[in-house]
Amino acid sequence: MILLSSHSYRDITHTHTQQSDMQSVITISSESRQRSTESDEFVKLPIEIIIYILEFLPLSHRISAAQVYHLWHMASKYLELHSNKVVVLQDDLTRPLQVFENSLGTFLNFVFKNVELGGKLTKFWDRFCPQMQFLSIDSCDISEKTFEDILLKCSHLETLNVSACPDLLKPGRVLEQKSDVILLRNTLVKLKELSHASNKYLSDALFNRFVAIASNLEDLPLTRCQICFDFENH
Repeated sequence: MILLSSHSYRDITHTHTQQSDMQSVITISSESRQRSTESDEFVKLPIEIIIYILEFLPLSHRISAAQVYHLWHMASKYLELHSNKVVVLQDDLTRPLQVFENSLGTFLNFVFKNVELGGKLTKFWDRFCPQMQFLSIDSCDISEKTFEDILLKCSHLETLNVSACPDLLKPGRVLEQKSDVILLRNTLVKLKELSHASNKYLSDALFNRFVAIASNLEDLPLTRCQICFDFENH
């Protein structure tokens, strides 16, 4: 399922019960493309005007508009248009992955909920991680290696939320290698917020490793998070 919203991504991650009010499937209309290309005066507007027009369109319509003409495609990539748009992916990812493989849109903010984040998403990560600014992993099945590989691609990530992921945290091995921590620290230089809300298996050692990968951290939400202390290793 794909949910698209113009709401703040903070509201998305903290209030999942509102997601049903924001459901919208990405659609790309060949009909609208045909109609639009019939008028050169319409498609050849100054790019500033096109960007202004796109600001009033919902995300699914922007994707369609981006296929109208090369200049519209360029305008659709203006980053300010995407700064408050959040893509929520949950449950079965088969159809969403097909949509994104064919999409020309720019997406900066992603929420994954109740999905398996494995090898089938390799192409997705390669394409979207380098531009990603917000990533929320909520109640997902994800391995330590996959998690670290994803973050190594996210050089522009500003906010990371890891919530209710026992398979990732319970074994206590994520970010275990100091070399990985150093690589991530050099990659995640833009990471300002790191949230561990609702995690039951966060140890003090894991907490220290996560903090170590974010050299410019400004916000560290720990709502409903239980931190276990291992005094034997201190």
